[in-house]
Amino acid sequence: MAETGLRHINKEKKAAYDKEYTARPEIREKRQKRYLKIRETEEYKESHRKRNRVYKSKFKNKLSDYYNNRYRWMRIKQKYGITKEQWFNMYETQNGKCKVCGRELKLGGKRTGLSVMTEHCHRTGRVRGLTCNYCNSYILPFFDYDNERISNLKNYLETDFDGRLIDV
Repeated sequence: MAETGLRHINKEKKAAYDKEYTARPEIREKRQKRYLKIRETEEYKESHRKRNRVYKSKFKNKLSDYYNNRYRWMRIKQKYGITKEQWFNMYETQNGKCKVCGRELKLGGKRTGLSVMTEHCHRTGRVRGLTCNYCNSYILPFFDYDNERISNLKNYLETDFDGRLIDV
């Protein structure tokens, strides 16, 4: 009986041989050259562009919303140590208002789905509350860790000084 077609009957040996064969440097180099030649053709580039456009048009919104929302809560958990439920409890406790200026916090921002900032102490890691983007970016950085600045600002704002009354 002829052994035609039976030379690869031992699948484990065949798999081991294929793995060893493809690991050879000269074979890897040969395959890389062939792959690069194919990739450099305009036909390949155009088909790749079309495939990407189709994929993005089908899935971009679904995927970006899903991943932004999913990874936002993972980042908040990792960075601040609070869960999604704790975050929303803070939001409700603050009546949906910025803890610094009292403006209404808007859920549903452009990029991440939330335009509310989780304000925290960089030294201790303590989460102090939720603030609007303006207060978190422009006001709080100037006073973080510096109680003297805060009291100076308070004194400055409460003073009776009026520069219009200075004699020239």
